[in-house]
Order: sequence, then C-alpha cells, then structure tokens
Amino acid sequence: MQELIYKWNNEYYKSELFRIISGHKIQFLHKYSYLDLDNGKDDTWLDAISDNTSFEGYWNEFVNEENWLHQYLSFVHKDYKPFIRKYLENLDQETLSSSEQLQLDYWLDSIVNED
Repeated sequence: MQELIYKWNNEYYKSELFRIISGHKIQFLHKYSYLDLDNGKDDTWLDAISDNTSFEGYWNEFVNEENWLHQYLSFVHKDYKPFIRKYLENLDQETLSSSEQLQLDYWLDSIVNED
C-alpha cells in the first residue's frame, strides 16, 4: 500500500513523500521533480526518486536545507502532523527573520487547517 505523507513545492521544485507498507516493512519513497535551469529553457522538468528509511530521516534532511521554511506546504498526512507541529513549535523564533516568522505561521496554519 502506498500513501501520500507529505507534499510541498516552489516554482522550481515539487516534492512528494510516500509511505509504502509491505507486510511488516515500512519504506518511505521520495518522488520529486525539479526545473532544469542548466539547459537554458524554462520548461524542462527532471524527475527523480530516492528511498528513505524513516520519515524522521527525510525530515532532518529537509530542514537542513537552506530556506526550507519558504517552501509551500501542500499536504501533511494526519499521522505526521503532530511530529511536524511539535518541530515547528520548538523552533527558536528569535533566530527567525520576519519573513521566516510569516512562513512559520503559514506552516502552522496549514497543518491546523488541513482536512
């Protein structure tokens, strides 16, 4: 069984993380597309896939990226909302710029207001 766990994007990148359950084994599959800016065209998207052993491992890689908070959150599976909410609420807000603070508010609102 494959379920969408997490989805975000920006104008150059689209990312989806899926949880795959097979028997007692759980795997996380990261599917993403990115705009190929090296080819001189504005419409060439490249697709890629990577495996992750855990959501936490994926999340740690994600939040270590520069400007991660400026990505547009599209979906968070209900099972992972508490984890992300707790992480966001524990951020040192004094270190955030005003635009990062606005984005943090957007992320928290998005998680709370999702169906």
